[in-house]
Amino acid sequence: LENLRKALYDEQLSHVQETDVSVPYKDGEFWYYSRTVEGLSYAINARVSASSLPKDTSDDPLAVPFTLEDGAAPEGEQVVLDENKLAKGLPHCNVAAVKP
Repeated sequence: LENLRKALYDEQLSHVQETDVSVPYKDGEFWYYSRTVEGLSYAINARVSASSLPKDTSDDPLAVPFTLEDGAAPEGEQVVLDENKLAKGLPHCNVAAVKP
């Protein structure tokens, strides 16, 4: 039974992009987003100051000012909530929302 459970889990995981980032949104002086990293079970909710980004994008509310390569955090990232740390030692963790 354990072999079947592992095979099903591996099959599901093969269809999921583990390292990913949400579309950032600007609120006040910060861009907020969440990102996931391969091997971690939960999201990392973070923000980056608009003033630390290139001027030509930080003033445009529709421009996405940065991309994340291979799950790397952008320079100046401030972690708002690391759900992986929150979930440590718990059988399950469910964060409904993170608001600035």
